[in-house]
Amino acid sequence: MMAELGEIEEGEAAARLTLVEALHASGERQRARSELAVARARLLERAAKIRDEKWRESFLQNVPENARTLKLATQWSL
Repeated sequence: MMAELGEIEEGEAAARLTLVEALHASGERQRARSELAVARARLLERAAKIRDEKWRESFLQNVPENARTLKLATQWSL
């Protein structure tokens, strides 16, 4: 469903993170990794549109679902 919708105006990062964590918890580790790679890429695409470096950093580090997505990507070596 996420692939069909493409971009979601609000809540995309939270929805993608929820999917990743649900897949991981249910034992679908490879699919979780794949979805995390997509979530990270989408997040970085959105962040790239923020011109002010401080705002961009805040978007990535201070929005809980964004920070969690990046943390998981680092932990899972993506």
